[in-house]
Amino acid sequence: MITELVISVFRGEPLTAAVHQTSEVTIRYKQLLNRMDNEYDSLTFQNAAAFMNVSEAYFSRYFKQQSGMTFSQYLNVVRVEKAVQLINAHPERKLTDIMLCCGFNTIRNFNRAFKEITGYSPRGIPAGYVLNTRSVPTVQDTFDPTSSEAELVTE
Repeated sequence: MITELVISVFRGEPLTAAVHQTSEVTIRYKQLLNRMDNEYDSLTFQNAAAFMNVSEAYFSRYFKQQSGMTFSQYLNVVRVEKAVQLINAHPERKLTDIMLCCGFNTIRNFNRAFKEITGYSPRGIPAGYVLNTRSVPTVQDTFDPTSSEAELVTE
């Protein structure tokens, strides 16, 4: 009976459009993601925190909360995605050239990140392979779109 009463009260209330204001931090975060897509080879954690105009400690927590992974994990995904595109476009190109173009400093780090993210070695990747970020373990294991903390981002 109480449930029916509450339902009838809420049904009688007029609907109002929700006003969603995008905060300055959210705007900067979206700009940072775009910047990461363009400057993946040279962007550092310190540059990113400075770009967001927050302390490195706060930036670290904020980025993890927003993306479901650390800054360096996300940056590695972007870099490996670019490496996959280069390998597909130029299969004859040396891995060291691809590694350097994508912002990795050592071949060991490049191979490790590549294998961790794609499941393949750089030379063992199937022809025409496309990196699907939904299959990246760090994203899949930490992000639950049905959780009450998930936020729908539109634009």
